[in-house]
Amino acid sequence: MTKKLMKAISALNSLCYVTYLASFFLFLAPLSSWYRAWRGQTATTILHGQNFLSVTAHPTVSAAVVASFPSWGYAGLMTVGIVLMTIGELRFLKAFMKILDSLMTGDYFTAANAVALRQMVTAQFWQIGGTFCLAVANQLTTSWLGRVGNGTFSANWSDLGNSLIGPLILTIIYALYSRAVGLKTENDLTV
Repeated sequence: MTKKLMKAISALNSLCYVTYLASFFLFLAPLSSWYRAWRGQTATTILHGQNFLSVTAHPTVSAAVVASFPSWGYAGLMTVGIVLMTIGELRFLKAFMKILDSLMTGDYFTAANAVALRQMVTAQFWQIGGTFCLAVANQLTTSWLGRVGNGTFSANWSDLGNSLIGPLILTIIYALYSRAVGLKTENDLTV
């Protein structure tokens, strides 16, 4: 492997490590949803916040609708969604860093890399679960308040469909890579 490629892999590994450490702060994100629910300000924050856009021609909402908005359910769905997404991201990054480490040591076709690829696939399913919860939470804002989220955690149903492509591609790569590792192992045993 060339020195430039080694430096690039090392830089990517360092970036992944920093991202991995910074991702733990995402576990604090649901606190704002719980605080607004506790204060009874969830619906008004959604109605007047910059992270939500009106989807109706009449942007006003009655006081009865605002009062009936399920603030605690919304906060719970956002919490579960954010936690699942964060766990998926952490697991994905950890497996990806294992693969990068093995590339730096020159171990290309190993069973450990195949396991790391499988872990990346399962991490994607954690993120799909989080996307589902976030889509349900954002459906509440659309149905009750006529607002759609456009902020950081504003997953919708089309995002859920799109997120199924990643695990499919990684599963194909995992299957091909596992087969290559098996062929390499057979080849090593016959020599």
